Amino acid sequence: MSALVRHGGWEQALADYLLANRDAVFAWGRIDCVLFCAGAIGAMTGIDPAAGMRGRYATPIGARRVMTRMGWKDVPAIAAAHFVEIGPASASRGDVVFDGRSLGVCIGRVACFVGEEDGMPGLVQLSLSQWTRAWRVPFSI
Repeated sequence: MSALVRHGGWEQALADYLLANRDAVFAWGRIDCVLFCAGAIGAMTGIDPAAGMRGRYATPIGARRVMTRMGWKDVPAIAAAHFVEIGPASASRGDVVFDGRSLGVCIGRVACFVGEEDGMPGLVQLSLSQWTRAWRVPFSI
């Protein structure tokens, strides 16, 4: 697991990050599900867990190649490499969740995902019932 832990002020840092990305347009290697979540984690911890991936791909095939080189078989494996898995119902604000296709950031009983809704790009909220997996971003002790 990772030494990534939330710092003091993480709640405001996460809120600011989500606000800054509310109109984000999905783009491989810039703001896809992995990099969106990594940015949120970076805001809360001060460490970007995807630093080694940023700028190294611009297509789905490129993303798959980077994941393979880093030893991850799929998107959930990226989260599992850094955090302890928990049940989706146990996820709380700031934890990472998976809806079967993409990673998102829990903000309560809903999570934010980069996507499109009614033809408008930006953060899309999906309810707890749509999450299949979740990982705890730990708090400092």
